[in-house]
Amino acid sequence: MKYREYYDNILVRIDRGEDVVEKLLELVEKLQLKNGSISGIGASDNITVGLYSVDKKEYAKKTFTGEMEITSILGNISTMNDKPYVHMHIAFAGDDLVVHGGHLNQAIISGTCEIIINKIDEKVDRFRDEVTGINIYDI
Repeated sequence: MKYREYYDNILVRIDRGEDVVEKLLELVEKLQLKNGSISGIGASDNITVGLYSVDKKEYAKKTFTGEMEITSILGNISTMNDKPYVHMHIAFAGDDLVVHGGHLNQAIISGTCEIIINKIDEKVDRFRDEVTGINIYDI
């Protein structure tokens, strides 16, 4: 992973064999980011996504393999219990060009991944909502 800061933005390149979630959390911790938005595109050959069931209060996970274009990564940065919290969703398509997506658990990069983080200086925490079981913004 390589990155460069430009004013309120951070450009990030995640390289072949690296996991998007792991690398972005590592960067957020290193730079001590408290809040921001994430957007990106790229290519992967191994993606695990989740779909959250409010009734069951758990994620169902599914892994996709093969050549895939990441058409969109969207997410945000916040904190929970004074630790960095990165929440992302992903949309991607394989050779059939059918788009799949969900909560991003893991995406191993096969080519490259280009991410832009827009930093926001104000800290926003999360708390666990007991009704839904989701960690939500405390605003």
